[in-house]
Amino acid sequence: MATKKYGKDFELKLEDLEGFDIKDLRCRACSGYGNCGYRMYRLLDGKPLLICQLLKQRLVEEREQQHSETSK
Repeated sequence: MATKKYGKDFELKLEDLEGFDIKDLRCRACSGYGNCGYRMYRLLDGKPLLICQLLKQRLVEEREQQHSETSK
């Protein structure tokens, strides 16, 4: 069976997670239709994985805020 080739590399990389766990960034389809525009499609072990970019950005901002508060 031939494997499908994609135009760019869609395999999940550690930098896609920015230090967070996959279960924390998994898309929950907050719009109810899955067309919110914040979904990032990646492959993990050959299976599709949807990462919520909006959720990731919120978590990054919270982490940066906590870091700035502790560094004062």
